[in-house]
Amino acid sequence: MINLDENITTGYSWNYKIDNEKIVKLLEDEHIEPSTKLIGAPGTHKFIFVAEKKGEAIIIYKYYRIWEGEESSVEMKEFKIKVY
Repeated sequence: MINLDENITTGYSWNYKIDNEKIVKLLEDEHIEPSTKLIGAPGTHKFIFVAEKKGEAIIIYKYYRIWEGEESSVEMKEFKIKVY
């Protein structure tokens, strides 16, 4: 499971790519609203993956507005996954 802070009220969202979907696949993709009622408070984007077989994969997340395109990303995170 990967949890990332996300404020969808700004238009930004986390978008991911998996370099090897034979190793891991997305099982669940959910935005969790913030626990506070404060305007502009970030929520959490929860991603749950399932292992498909042994091997390694890299999941790259980029934080950007869809209509501005991936090249407008303001943040990037990379996760290296190893399935035994």
